[in-house]
Amino acid sequence: MAELTQAQLNEMVETLANVAKVFKYTPYIYREVFLEANTDPLVHFVKFKEALLDEKNVLFFIPTTFAETNEGGVKIGFLYPGEGYNITNNVKYYNVKIEQGNSYVTLKAKDFYTSRLYMLRKLNDQDLVVINYRADANVLFETATIADLEIPLNGDIVINDGSNLRSIQTLIEDIDDLKQDVAQLKTLIKIGTGAAEDELAEEPAGTVYIKVEDL
Repeated sequence: MAELTQAQLNEMVETLANVAKVFKYTPYIYREVFLEANTDPLVHFVKFKEALLDEKNVLFFIPTTFAETNEGGVKIGFLYPGEGYNITNNVKYYNVKIEQGNSYVTLKAKDFYTSRLYMLRKLNDQDLVVINYRADANVLFETATIADLEIPLNGDIVINDGSNLRSIQTLIEDIDDLKQDVAQLKTLIKIGTGAAEDELAEEPAGTVYIKVEDL
């Protein structure tokens, strides 16, 4: 095997240094660690040094367990490699939050989906916040302006009228019923200038007659 020249060695060192720079800025995606000892469906573990996470760094995390109907708040536990990545008293737990309006609210387990990439940053010593959160089922807006709105046939919108939640679909059905009632009522109203006895002589029972002046 031929020996490398000093120039070739210098070129190789420079190439490795450039590759190292690239890896420095390449995000690593962490998957949830499955632990048989974990019986809490709200807690998700990751092999990551908690001390490396701060307000400026972002953790790329993919959960692998899902509590579909659980309304409880999601937590992430950081396992310490020096202890074999086991559940110990040294595990640091964080609540997971999402930004909603001008505040941070707890992310529910039923909205923390498997195989979806979550980007998390440290909010404080107790909380992490998802900075790329999107909801599949429920979205809350303080104000929304919509130019065109399409609703699927099996969909519906619920509005708050101040005291009750009202379904748009129900309101549409009520309006249709009202239109039918008005149409039926119109058939029972007759307007004329003659005497009521003459005008109603051949009309069905229940007809309402309104006499007007002959102008």
